[in-house]
Amino acid sequence: MAEVFVEIRSAGVLLWLKKGEKKLAYAVANALNGTAKSIQQAQRERLARGFMLRKRDFMLRQVAVIRGEGGGSGFASVGAGRYAVRLQVGQKARLLLSEYESGGPRRAFKGKRVAIPVLGGARPTHAQSVPESLWVQRLALRRARRGSKSRGGKLPLQGLLGTYLVPGIGIFQRQDGQTRGRMLYVFKESVRLSPILRWVETCRRVASVEFGPRLQSAVRESFRHAMGG
Repeated sequence: MAEVFVEIRSAGVLLWLKKGEKKLAYAVANALNGTAKSIQQAQRERLARGFMLRKRDFMLRQVAVIRGEGGGSGFASVGAGRYAVRLQVGQKARLLLSEYESGGPRRAFKGKRVAIPVLGGARPTHAQSVPESLWVQRLALRRARRGSKSRGGKLPLQGLLGTYLVPGIGIFQRQDGQTRGRMLYVFKESVRLSPILRWVETCRRVASVEFGPRLQSAVRESFRHAMGG
């Protein structure tokens, strides 16, 4: 009669169970950190598709920052006893990214009005952004030293490339052979930002798809290593 042998090796399982709490902690931390990196990449891809980026590298870094409170690490860490990842939109001065999540009015950083690029003026087409040479800060608008004064008794604000400012109206540019300047920017008290970032939606979508499989994979790998596989 043929003999059948069954060998049960329990030592590896018992050892894994004995140290299982710490191994599971590492599995959870690794799954959290891997998911956070996937969310970060998804946020950057969405920003690149949905926005016209003037400072591309800077904006891609700011749309999904993994950073802890006080500027420390935002990643999960077993050693630090931190089992969460802190992922946020950059919070720098004059950075409007977070305001595209909920939408709402965008008011002027300085003064009472916002300078909105005019299509065909400062902004050539919908598909093109404002050229750097026509950025408001690059125009260096300054009070003229001489010339006709405005109704308020002040000399006009003039800048580079034949630009000048009409108070309450906008910024214009005189070109050769033209008696009237073309409008580059129009002034408005505020402009409404659309809620198009969908940052929270992207986080939830990626986390729901990735965290479970990543955790299962990490636990399986830990078990396989403990068994010497």
